[in-house]
Amino acid sequence: MCHRLQSVLVLFLFTLRAAAWDPLPGVDLARLHPSDFRDAELDMPFYLAHFRELAGSVVEQGPERGFINIPVWRSVRDNKPYNSRIMESILSLAYFYALDRPWNPYHASPALRQRLEASLEYWLRQQSPEGRFAEAAPGRFNLAATAFSTKFIGQTLTYLQNGPPTDPDLLKRVIAADRKTIHLVLTAPDLVKYGAFVSNQYTNVFAGGFAFLKLYPDPEIETLLQKRFADGMHEH
Repeated sequence: MCHRLQSVLVLFLFTLRAAAWDPLPGVDLARLHPSDFRDAELDMPFYLAHFRELAGSVVEQGPERGFINIPVWRSVRDNKPYNSRIMESILSLAYFYALDRPWNPYHASPALRQRLEASLEYWLRQQSPEGRFAEAAPGRFNLAATAFSTKFIGQTLTYLQNGPPTDPDLLKRVIAADRKTIHLVLTAPDLVKYGAFVSNQYTNVFAGGFAFLKLYPDPEIETLLQKRFADGMHEH
């Protein structure tokens, strides 16, 4: 029995080790110079210096695996696992993963890919069957979380389309989930009505929708988007 227990323990420890994520690359700012950055990148050293802290806060194990557990996009009080607004920082993960620049050690990083894919999986689990997302409390779906997700995921997919490798099955599910939410925002009467009151929330679907169409032509989404865009010129 003791030998069997020891074997089970060894197998368990091996599984944990095999499942552990790779360590993220470090950044040595002392080796970088202003001339390494283009004019439009001169603010990037700040974000480069802190990106490891953000990416390293992606939860690695358990039911919250993939949640970005650091309050940089929302307050400490609002940085909760049910708040899908937190997961908008997926865009930061995708940006550094896809950005091919000499000063970016995270480009095509296997360690960053592990965290990015886990975060996308977590975002998928946050989506309701109808395509809504919550912000203030579990299951309390609202327009802001739902419409904003289309913009951030749309840009994420834009970076990943011709970027380093990502799980193709995962990307298919993210694309389908994004389309579902875009379609919902464009057609759900309650979201359209509320969007006439808070246009800064609703109009995110225009950015997200057109980004989606540029990547994945879709006659139905295009027709809905053009109609809502035209109607919104008066309703908003």
